[in-house]
Amino acid sequence: HESFSWGELVPFYPWVGFLIGLFLAAGAFLMNRASPGSPLLSGASLLALWAGITGALHLDGWMDCADSLFVPLPPARRLEIMSDPHVGAFGVVGLVVLLLIKFSGLTQMMVLLVGRGTTWDLVTALIPFVLVPLIGRMACVIVLLDSEIPCARPEGMGARVRQGLSPKWALISLALGAGLTFTGLWRGLAMVLIGLAIGWSFARW
Repeated sequence: HESFSWGELVPFYPWVGFLIGLFLAAGAFLMNRASPGSPLLSGASLLALWAGITGALHLDGWMDCADSLFVPLPPARRLEIMSDPHVGAFGVVGLVVLLLIKFSGLTQMMVLLVGRGTTWDLVTALIPFVLVPLIGRMACVIVLLDSEIPCARPEGMGARVRQGLSPKWALISLALGAGLTFTGLWRGLAMVLIGLAIGWSFARW
C-alpha cells in the first residue's frame, strides 16, 4: 500500500523477539521435562526451532555480511558480494561459527535447567531463553535510531525501514523491553548492556 511505511513496524521488533523467546522457553521447558539428561540434543533441537521460527532469514543475512565484510575489498565490491545469491567461504565459515556459538549457549542454558526443583527456580532459569531474541531485536532498533550509521544503499531495505520511523514509539518500545530484562535481575541487566553494545558497535564498524 502506498501509505504503508516499513518504519511503522520498527517499534514491534522487540516484541517479535519476545514472542520468539517465549517459544524457545516453552520448548526448553518441554525438553527438560521429557529428557533432562540430554542437554546436547535439547540444545540442537532448540537451535532448529529457532531457525525454523525465523525462516533462517537472519542466518542468510549473516552469511552475506560475513562474505562481504571480512575481506579487504572496496565498498562497491562489498555491496556486489552482498547482492550475490551465492555463498562464499567466509559466509560458510561465519554461519558455522555462529551456529556453534548458539548451540553452545543453548546447551549450557539447558544444563542450568536440570535439577531446578521449585517453580521459581525453573522460571528464573527459563528467562534467558526469552531475553536473548528480545535483546537482539532491541539492538536493531538502536541501530536504526542512530542517524550517524549510514544505510548501505540509499534505496536499500535499511533506508526503507528508516522512512516513517517514529523515534518516540521506538524509544518507548526500547524502554519497555529494557524493563523486561530486569526479570533476569543482574544477569538480565548484563545481557542487555552487552548485547546492545555489541550490536551497536558492529553496526558502527
